[in-house]
Amino acid sequence: METSPVHDLEPFLLYTKAEQQAEFAVWRLASGEVALALFVDRESAERYRGEAELGEAWHVYQPDRAVLQSILEACSTQEIDFAVLNPDRSQAQRIWRLKDVLEAAQRGSV
Repeated sequence: METSPVHDLEPFLLYTKAEQQAEFAVWRLASGEVALALFVDRESAERYRGEAELGEAWHVYQPDRAVLQSILEACSTQEIDFAVLNPDRSQAQRIWRLKDVLEAAQRGSV
């Protein structure tokens, strides 16, 4: 697992509305754990939506930093412990532990 600081990443996410709340696209690690899927640009998110056959009900969204932090916090309470960057069907460019990202955000180093 490659870990890397998030720094100035302003990722795009894929979401759909389910029962009056947002559901975000995830990716499964080889270990079986679930990770939030993050993308460096809209095109990468749209490509993943097609590859994963998510359908048109899934929308691309680029949250601001405060909203992203609240999404990461919500994911961590839902037992999603990781985030991955630009996943495809078999691999992701980077992986982060959400706990580490949230701690860095609190220290102001993200």
